Amino acid sequence: MTQFHYRARDQSGAAVAGFIQAPDPNAAADQLSSMGYIPILIREKKNWSTRISEWSARMEKVRIEDLIMFTRQLATMYRAGIPLISALRVIREQTESKHLKHIVAQMIIEVETGSSLAQSMERHPGVFSELYTGMINAGEMGGVMDEVLSRLAQLLHFDLHTRQCLKAAIRYPMLVIIVLAVAFNALMIFVVPKFVRLFEGRAALPLPTQIMIFLNTIFQQYWYALLVFSIVLISGFFLVLKSRRGRLTWDHFKLKLPIFGPLFLKVAMTRFAHMVETLNRTGMPIIRTMEIVSRTLGNSYISQEVQRVSRLLEEGKGLARPLNQRKIFPPLVIHMIAIGEESGTIEELLHEVANHYDMEVEYHVSRLNSMIEPVLTIGLGLVVMFFALAIFLPWWDMLRAFKRLG
Repeated sequence: MTQFHYRARDQSGAAVAGFIQAPDPNAAADQLSSMGYIPILIREKKNWSTRISEWSARMEKVRIEDLIMFTRQLATMYRAGIPLISALRVIREQTESKHLKHIVAQMIIEVETGSSLAQSMERHPGVFSELYTGMINAGEMGGVMDEVLSRLAQLLHFDLHTRQCLKAAIRYPMLVIIVLAVAFNALMIFVVPKFVRLFEGRAALPLPTQIMIFLNTIFQQYWYALLVFSIVLISGFFLVLKSRRGRLTWDHFKLKLPIFGPLFLKVAMTRFAHMVETLNRTGMPIIRTMEIVSRTLGNSYISQEVQRVSRLLEEGKGLARPLNQRKIFPPLVIHMIAIGEESGTIEELLHEVANHYDMEVEYHVSRLNSMIEPVLTIGLGLVVMFFALAIFLPWWDMLRAFKRLG
């Protein structure tokens, strides 16, 4: 038997609360009903070991792969006609994620006590995004949950694929930059000081050697100040990113980067097209669609532009004209949406736009290494050349001096 904490109303409407022993929440609700109470909340009373277990489960982040599997399983059970509570219980038993298992257990209790599926998901925003809960709400209202869940699974799979593409694009240059930074620091700490001792006391040194000695002085004598400065700089950067203006400036700057900027824009456009198409097919009003989409694009600057488009939609201008007024949207997106609005096939054309940018993202990622590799090679060559000149130029000067003396 498990002890449950309950809140309920008696026959006169007065609020009552207490504890009750029952094997599960359903049995607890039945006992309360037999006592003449209307249950409002039934929650398991947890001991310290249970609380520690749940706390560790919450620390585990729900992976997008687990959420995709959850969505597909729920869609399959809806199509099979399995009741929602039974479907959630089966998923709770089958999922390997401790955090998701805990969330689904809470959802079962919330649904059993009268909440809709969308309402129970809204109580867990760290797992279910606003886009997710908005689509579930539309599916419950329209009676098309199986279709909505299938589309959600496709959308989540696309989002996973996009993230993997971005990681693949950034992994190689980041690895090279990190290795270069480590090598530079190792040279400045262990190698350069030995050469600096050889050149100390010489009146005339080449400029690269003077720069190397200056950098060595900073590393050797002011390393603590350099460390503090680096910590303050990195902390300040992340603090600025937490502010709305700082995040807007950074996200706008990312779109202006010479190689990565076009990739970030294409990723945002393919997300935009996929999400607008999916939400539009569920019958959600376009203004509400744009509000949800603006919070799920992953770039606050583009999100701000979408919010401005949403405000213009309230004036009854359609979608293509407001998009055209915002310079961030490529002509392809605007033209396809305009044709879709005129022909009544906006979902089909948005699907084509999404497919086009999917291919563009994959092509851009495949070409990214070939575009970045020359830049990284040149940068590495410049660093090597700097140290070579800084070390060997004084030796050449000394050899020339010895020859003149000889």
